[in-house]
Amino acid sequence: MFFYLAFLASGALGGLIATTRLIAALANPSRAAEVPEILKGLGIDIGAAAIFAFLYYRENKAKNVQLARLSREENLSNLKLRVDEKKIISVSSLRGVARLVICAGPAPFILESFKLSEPFTQSLLDRGVLVVPFASNGNLPSFEFDEGEEMKELTTKRKRLWQLAPIYVSEWSK
Repeated sequence: MFFYLAFLASGALGGLIATTRLIAALANPSRAAEVPEILKGLGIDIGAAAIFAFLYYRENKAKNVQLARLSREENLSNLKLRVDEKKIISVSSLRGVARLVICAGPAPFILESFKLSEPFTQSLLDRGVLVVPFASNGNLPSFEFDEGEEMKELTTKRKRLWQLAPIYVSEWSK
């Protein structure tokens, strides 16, 4: 970024000097032969200044986008989750431990996602995935687990996969 500004300033200063030389050459007929050479230098200076201004603008825009993304990630990492009745943690405490998937949408969408995730429960848990259901319409979905004896192991895994719940929903909505 510094070099873009330095080269931009250099091109602008060169353009200013070339402009004053051009004005002097146009005012003095004995220096008329220098005009094409001065115009060539002025064009190079203006082109260089324009290119470096564009590169600086593009780099600055990319930096701002990255800062906005980092800020959004920082805000997400400070959100709170309920693990069980007694334990509340922040999203950042799961960094390196689990891969968090936020399933956001209206309650019917979350329930449908819950039902469709059943065949993938074991592979999701093997990969360290935990799901946070976030109902955007404010209605918390009620998950129904099959409590049958033959489904006990799968039900335990599904409860673990879907165990997290957002706290302070207004902060999550931001």
